[in-house]
Amino acid sequence: MVEIAEAVRGERDWRDVSAIAKMHDGKIVETRADASDFFWDLDELPMPRWDLLSLKRYWNIARPHGGHFKPGAELRYAPLMTTRGCLFTCSYCHIAGETEESVFGAIGRFRLKSDERALRELAVLKGLGVEQVYIEDDMFLGRKERALRLLRKIQEAGMSISDVNGVNVVHMFRKDALRRYEPDIDIIGALKEAGFHEIVMAFESAAPRVLRKYATNKWDPERMPIDRLIRACKEYGLSIGGNYMLGYPDETRREMQQTIDLARCHKEAGIDWVNFFSVMPLPGTPLFNESVRDGYFSPNFNPDYMDWTKAVFKNTIVPPEEVAVLRKQAWEEWNSKEFRENKVAMAVLA
Repeated sequence: MVEIAEAVRGERDWRDVSAIAKMHDGKIVETRADASDFFWDLDELPMPRWDLLSLKRYWNIARPHGGHFKPGAELRYAPLMTTRGCLFTCSYCHIAGETEESVFGAIGRFRLKSDERALRELAVLKGLGVEQVYIEDDMFLGRKERALRLLRKIQEAGMSISDVNGVNVVHMFRKDALRRYEPDIDIIGALKEAGFHEIVMAFESAAPRVLRKYATNKWDPERMPIDRLIRACKEYGLSIGGNYMLGYPDETRREMQQTIDLARCHKEAGIDWVNFFSVMPLPGTPLFNESVRDGYFSPNFNPDYMDWTKAVFKNTIVPPEEVAVLRKQAWEEWNSKEFRENKVAMAVLA
């Protein structure tokens, strides 16, 4: 950003600005990222200046990213990140495209802030009057020992904490002596004791083929007893949501129905709400490039038309219009009337 400002002022040549794309002499010119510009050690980042934001205006608007609350509830919220990047490389995620070979470099690499740094940021938020903290990490539980240690340290913060970016299901399990998956009670208990009241788990799909091809095979629907995990979380007083995706390019009706049926089973086991998303092949992801290559949409498709409620592919096994209907019907059928009305009211009032 500083380099761009300098280029605008004429103090630097645009071609010397790191990691941008710009029209030059009628052609698009891309400049590579300079690895020396990156903060591989996240503790070296300057502290966020949350005090410069109009926090009270955000609280009055009451539209945090994720989280569930009663209409009219007083909110004093802010986001927090304790890690960056992810160990998975799901094809629909920007992280899968952020490799050493990419124009931006390996910025998708999983990196962690120290416990002290994360706690310092939490203390700053508390000093500004924040009461609800939404952790935006892509992989908060990616290093379970570190997560357990950090969770124990933030118990004394006395704040309401939620993970809204999706908890990876595999991290909520451990293997017993017979290598069977069991709910990880240590993690569940530590989340609750640290002030968590809500988590959202990223199931993505119920079809093993889809998970292998698109989602790094990041959980096993055939071996992981999700019903027991849900019950264990509920016993600890945690609210739970589930994220599911419909409309992968070569996904069949049967595979979509598997995912919808999985959400139904999760509701019957006690999960509080289910979120259904249409697959979005955002630019910068491997899925975007593959979709252009395979004719699922044209390279000049306008990404501004992408929306998690719409199906944007063409030439798919299941027509996009049908995918949109299936997504909407599943969301309406497997969520409570109160949940649906609250979500619709948020969108309308915004």
